[in-house]
Amino acid sequence: MENISFITGGAGFIGSNFILRWLKNETGKIVNIDKMTYAGNPYFLTEMEKESRHIHEKVDIADRDRLLPLFRDYRPKTVIHFAGESHVDRSITDPSPFLHTNIIGTFTLLEAVRHYFFQLLSHEDQQDFRFLHISTDEVFGSLNLQHNEKFTETSCYEPSTPYAASKASGDHLVRAWQKTYRLPTISVHCSNNYGQRQSPEKLIPKTIINILNGNPMTVYGDGLHRRNWLYVDDCCDAIYQVWKQGRIGERYNIGGFTEKNVLSVIETIYNFMKETGIRVVLPIWDFIRLTSDRPGNDRCYALNSEKIKTELGWEPVTDFDTGIKRTIDWYQEHRDWLNEAADRNQNVF
Repeated sequence: MENISFITGGAGFIGSNFILRWLKNETGKIVNIDKMTYAGNPYFLTEMEKESRHIHEKVDIADRDRLLPLFRDYRPKTVIHFAGESHVDRSITDPSPFLHTNIIGTFTLLEAVRHYFFQLLSHEDQQDFRFLHISTDEVFGSLNLQHNEKFTETSCYEPSTPYAASKASGDHLVRAWQKTYRLPTISVHCSNNYGQRQSPEKLIPKTIINILNGNPMTVYGDGLHRRNWLYVDDCCDAIYQVWKQGRIGERYNIGGFTEKNVLSVIETIYNFMKETGIRVVLPIWDFIRLTSDRPGNDRCYALNSEKIKTELGWEPVTDFDTGIKRTIDWYQEHRDWLNEAADRNQNVF
């Protein structure tokens, strides 16, 4: 059986970074299943398609009739499920695409996997097959800033937004299909990723482009909402380790060591760019402009990652300052793409 892996959502932020790193470490082929919504970027596909072992299939994971033949034709040994609508603001404005992809899409994908696993795979091949589901810390809701708490893999689900609720629903489907049908699934919860190839509708690239273009940065509420930050290369390494070594039916938290609020992140980026000689038009007190808070804006996310550290030996290696400097450099080198993408995504944080 040929070594083929399916990656859903591989033209998005984390998915594209994961594929590029996978292609450096593995000898098999990647079938990248991505229907190319706003979250999928043709530029990233161009990078990946330089490698002959990358195959793009423009298919909606909620389209059963197109999904099932892919399994029959390619016969993958692994499915890693990144695909999903992920921007909270968009989910508040219109939840329907989030329910379509994150719930119906995940259900349809699981059913295709179930059909493939039990009807097309030999018993020997079933032993090697894995379905890895990529989720978020937002499914757990908000922590109390005063209690210094962290979410564990057994924390209760209390999603606050349509996006978080749709991801939580997908998580429950994956768990149910593992328990009921004994599919070999593993799930991970990732904290806030940042780094190269992230959409400019997200906080860090949005801050960078606003500084480069001399525009103010609008921030929700008091800007003290706290997040756990993880450099995307570290996240991809963790996902790779879970794919290789993770235990079937388990969940693993993938969190960074850096916890910062929104204002602190913006100030760090502002100061680094100013110190490196980038022309900064607005003083910091004019650059940051507060507005009314967003509905369902959780005060704090933080993940306890002891399980993945103890079982798989993973922990992040990139400190926040190093990661931010690398991120700034990448966006400066790709400023034309950043400006073009930013014109389509005018959001606040």
